[in-house]
Parts: sequence; C-alpha cells; structure tokens
Amino acid sequence: MPERILVRLPNWLGDLMLSRPLLHAVRAGRPEAELSAVAPGALLDLIAGEGLFARLHAWTSHGSQRDAVLREVRAWRPDVALVLPPSFSSALFAWRCGAARRIGYRHDGRGPLLNRALRRPPRGDLHLSLEYLALGAELGARPGPLPRLKVPAHAVERSACFLARLGSGAGRLALLAPGAAYGPAKRWPLDRFAAVGCHIARRGLSVLVCGAASERTECERVARTRLRLHRRNVVAVAIEHDHPCAGNARCELLHRLDRLQAALLRGHDQGRGFDQRQAIVKI
Repeated sequence: MPERILVRLPNWLGDLMLSRPLLHAVRAGRPEAELSAVAPGALLDLIAGEGLFARLHAWTSHGSQRDAVLREVRAWRPDVALVLPPSFSSALFAWRCGAARRIGYRHDGRGPLLNRALRRPPRGDLHLSLEYLALGAELGARPGPLPRLKVPAHAVERSACFLARLGSGAGRLALLAPGAAYGPAKRWPLDRFAAVGCHIARRGLSVLVCGAASERTECERVARTRLRLHRRNVVAVAIEHDHPCAGNARCELLHRLDRLQAALLRGHDQGRGFDQRQAIVKI
C-alpha cells in the first residue's frame, strides 16, 4: 500500500501560493505516495488543477462539517500529517486524524501534538516558502523548478469574457489589489495605491484595481482619486462573489492572471517573509 500523506494547507491565499514549492517537492520526493489536502474550499479550487492530490477536503467554519472531514480523514488512515498553519487547532486536527507521524513547527503549546516538532525561526528571518520546505525535508522532499500554476478551464472562459468587456484597447495591465481579508493592520493606505497607479498609468500601462465584492468601495476610491487624471487607463472591478473563506475571492483573480498577461501585480503581504523575488506564481 502506498504511503498516505495528509497536508493541512494554509488558510490564506498568499500562504498557499508560498507553499507550492513544498507541495511539488513532496510529490517529487515521494512519487508513489498518495496525497490528501485539507484547506478552505476556495483554496482547494485554486490548486485542484495541479494534480498533486488524490483527495481534497474542504475545511469550513461549521463544526458539524469539520467533524465530517475529520471522520473522512481518519477513515483514510494517513501515515503522515504535514501541518503548515501555525495554529494550535491545526496541530490538534493532525493528532486527532490518527497520523503516526505529525510534522510541524513547535510553538503556542502545540509541541506535544506533534512528534516531529521543529523550532520555527523568528518571523521574517526566513522566507515563508523556505520555512515550508524545511518541514518537507523531514519527508525527503526534493525541491526543483516550480511549474506554472495551472488555470482551470472555467477560469479561462471567465477570463475571456472579462477581457472582452475591457475591450481591445486595454493593452498590458498592471493589477492593484488594495484590499486585505486580515484587516487594516495589513493594508497599505489607499492613497499610496492611487499614487502607484498614477505613476504606472503615466508609463502607458492600463491599471486594473481589483478585489472581492466586499472591497468594491476601496477599489473605486483608488480608481477615482489621483487616477482620475488617467481615467481612460484605469478600471476598478470587484469580483462578483465572495468565497466562504473571507477574502479568498482573490482566487478568481489568480485564476485570471495568466490570461490577463499582467505586467505587474501589487498587493499586500510583501514584507521580508513574502519577498516577491521568490517567484511562487509565474504570470
């Protein structure tokens, strides 16, 4: 019977993208293993096209549904659980699912729930993608070139319709994403986004200010302020629906990036731990 590896994926879109090097490295190091993933449903939709996982389990905010996921995973009988989120509850889930080996970082009192608990480096000392790869080293993960994120067919179709609405004169796009599901603590001021957009528009690129439906007001404010001088180069768009996990409507945006042929994307979470020189999503 092939080894069964459960991966508790991050709950946030940016963190999920930074876990892609690990996921492909685990597959390269364990080509015969059967992989299963647990994450919010919107994130599973984003990575489904990668072909890495035999099973995908949607993690929700409802207790009864979480219990059902736990029962399904326990019945699958994983040999290893790789815990990427730093939360206590994620380590507790790995312990409750019955995996013989539970690998993750030791902090917040969750060490006893993990039988391979690594010390996490101080926040920002190591790029988050490298933190994840360090966990994979415990499984013999083999890092290598990262493939392009595969865009599902339904997203390609939606992108074609979206580009048609923009018209043929849109040209090369720069994307600004001023919203952040985490809240104001992670948000760059809107006037700074507007200033960057104005600088970009003067150089001939069209600017797309985008976000979730709940962020429509912020998107329109950025597009209306300093960018009003370049109105013909600026579009504000809110993705038509919010996914169950707050803020993960940006999954739809990432699905579209390949077709949009974006020259630049500016959002949040771009500190030392999220250095954009690390090419996690190729566009």
